Amino acid sequence: MNYKVIGPPGTGKTQTLLDKVIEYKNEGTPLDRIGYFAFTRKAAHEARDRFLEAFPNLSKKDIKHFRTLHSFAFRYLGLKEENVMQEEHYKIIGEKCGLRIKYAAYEKNDFNGIFTSNSEYLNLINLAQVRNISVLDQLDRNEHLGKIERDKIEIVSKHIDDYKSSYELIDYNDMIEKFINEIYLPDAKVPQFEVIFIDEAQDLSLIQWKMIQMLSWISLKWFMRRNYYLINGYLFSQYLYI
Repeated sequence: MNYKVIGPPGTGKTQTLLDKVIEYKNEGTPLDRIGYFAFTRKAAHEARDRFLEAFPNLSKKDIKHFRTLHSFAFRYLGLKEENVMQEEHYKIIGEKCGLRIKYAAYEKNDFNGIFTSNSEYLNLINLAQVRNISVLDQLDRNEHLGKIERDKIEIVSKHIDDYKSSYELIDYNDMIEKFINEIYLPDAKVPQFEVIFIDEAQDLSLIQWKMIQMLSWISLKWFMRRNYYLINGYLFSQYLYI
């Protein structure tokens, strides 16, 4: 059974979720069978700390799964920082493609998969990945601000793919996809949750919802909270799996 907690900011959505977490814990659900996922590390840690206030005998080590989805995938896959694309890698690719890359990086502090760059080409390629569409389909949406050449965007995208393949690197979107693909392997040891909570649900991307969808198939119940029907340019009902 699935539940949605809906309301404007400051109305107690997160506390409602935490009350349900406490309820499940008190009913005997093992803490390692409870998944609490938030879009930002800050939100996940805030929820974790508020939960621990109710159980002073517990520590952070006792509740492993108050995380962002990227952090969960990163840990499950056994990745290290050197396995993930960094700014210097994008600058090298930029030099090969004739792009001046001043900055290009994923948000590290919040572990939420947000990518920022001064390059419209890199931003468009990342957005296409997030939406699980081709770069040309994203280009045809005409949502970019600067001029982007059709032939060049394909070349840049191929350079990125070739670079990642050559140096065995992944980006944050690949991280989620890799996790999703490994769930299907016979020897996969994905934690099986009795209940999943999703905080800041309105901020999740399509690829993150796909990961939630996979996790929900091996979970009995899941809860979420959200603020608005219109999320990331898509109607909530279009990509929420329930």
